[in-house]
Amino acid sequence: MKLCQRTLLFSVFLASTPTAVWAENYVVRGSSTIYPICRAASPQIAKSTGDIVKCEGGGSEFGIAEAENGGLGTVSRELSAQELRRGLRAHPIGMDAIVFVTSGDHGLKNLTQAQLKKILNGQLQTWEQLGGKGGGLLVAGENADHGTHKALLELLGLAKITLDEQKNNEVSRWRPFLSHNQTLAFLKDNPSAIGFLPLALVAGKEAQKAALTAIPIEGVAPNLETVKQRKYVLTRPLQIVTKGTPSNGQAKVISFFHTPAGRKVVMDLNFCIWQKD
Repeated sequence: MKLCQRTLLFSVFLASTPTAVWAENYVVRGSSTIYPICRAASPQIAKSTGDIVKCEGGGSEFGIAEAENGGLGTVSRELSAQELRRGLRAHPIGMDAIVFVTSGDHGLKNLTQAQLKKILNGQLQTWEQLGGKGGGLLVAGENADHGTHKALLELLGLAKITLDEQKNNEVSRWRPFLSHNQTLAFLKDNPSAIGFLPLALVAGKEAQKAALTAIPIEGVAPNLETVKQRKYVLTRPLQIVTKGTPSNGQAKVISFFHTPAGRKVVMDLNFCIWQKD
């Protein structure tokens, strides 16, 4: 009788503590833009499913590598045709925009896509050439390992940033950084510079402290509404990437971002929830 009671009690314990028995551990690695979303969602995923989600940044190229190895990667751009041919599959969880900003007062009210291309390839080198004031300009942003960098090039139809190939002296005008926060700090301290950052960061407290001014593109200001409506041209997806069809456990993590709680995490961090075309 005691043996039966012990067996029954153990069975009740298992049934009442599913997270202790079935919890899984996941590493979500990649995009530095998506990193704060993952970090904010992690405790909520643990609370609702019991699964432990560890978040790591580093850049979208790390996200591609993680997905290639069967894990959960994150990228803040579209997948390339080559990546799709290799069997990678994208799962959008939100939307963001790439914003050109400066901490200087240059009297510039708008930029066109054509001007952005010429800034990045070195044809336009001063604020006066853009219709503003302030002399020579530096350009700052994340380096080529990051989705923000690659998304910008893709959206503008460029292969790479080549402005330093046009320089006539030893001073580099292109300042690539390892993180958005490094870019932000440089822009704060260098009012002659222009740089590109995620909209969510530009809308945050640190950027506001740095007194950054966002410059409209093609007459459209970057904000959540213009991104949601896809009126702002430098809009890009935020995506979790898997190798082929995600496992059941991976699908649970991905699906969280489409629940009311998951969408709230995205919106609370100044990103847009995913909207289909």
